[in-house]
Amino acid sequence: MDAAALAKTKSGLKKRNSIDRSKPMVEDAAHPGSGGIMKAISSGTFALKHVDKAATHDASAPMLEAGTAYHTDIRPAVFAEVHQVRRNSLKPTKTNDRSEPVIEKWVHVDVMHKPARACVIDEIKEKKASIDALHTFNEHHTKAEIEKRTRPALMSEIKSFKEMIVTQAKDSAEHSKVEMEKKVHHGLMDELHKKKSSITAFTELAAAHQSEDNFRSQTHPGLCNEIIQKKASIDALGKRASQKLAAC
Repeated sequence: MDAAALAKTKSGLKKRNSIDRSKPMVEDAAHPGSGGIMKAISSGTFALKHVDKAATHDASAPMLEAGTAYHTDIRPAVFAEVHQVRRNSLKPTKTNDRSEPVIEKWVHVDVMHKPARACVIDEIKEKKASIDALHTFNEHHTKAEIEKRTRPALMSEIKSFKEMIVTQAKDSAEHSKVEMEKKVHHGLMDELHKKKSSITAFTELAAAHQSEDNFRSQTHPGLCNEIIQKKASIDALGKRASQKLAAC
């Protein structure tokens, strides 16, 4: 049937009152959910029976039929006897226990990367002795092991003189043989060593033919330095001597 025929048929239908059965049809006291029984209870029409809580029937316990017998569970007593008395007399049985993992729990197995090459593994096995020796050496030179062999008082004293030690070390490094050799002209020194005899001969010749007018060649340098250092006391002594002569 198409839409036009359905519309034509619908227009020819007569309207009738339908029966709504969605609600309960019983409205008296016999229906447990009706409003009439609730009103009757509220108004006191029905006398409710008093229930004693002490005489309430408890049906939670198991019910045994008449003539049925039962006995207590003996399994706990048997297990206790096996564990306490007969445990040592039982025959030992060797079992293959595979509950524990084959690999220790602290070992990490990386399954995402490729395993090491066989040549690397063989090389590590060959050098096992040297690896163990290096491991022992590192253990003996750890901070904790070194602190066991040091004196705290001496270390504190050395730390207090740290600046002076650093200064002395720097000065020693700057005036070391290696650093001094960097500032020396080796070619000139070699030439002076080669011409040492001629230089000495020339000095002796110059001293033998020194001139009387040359004041520096006739004086003793050490004595001149001492006189210069004591010049103030010499001047004061000369001044006092001149005053005494003037008084006379």
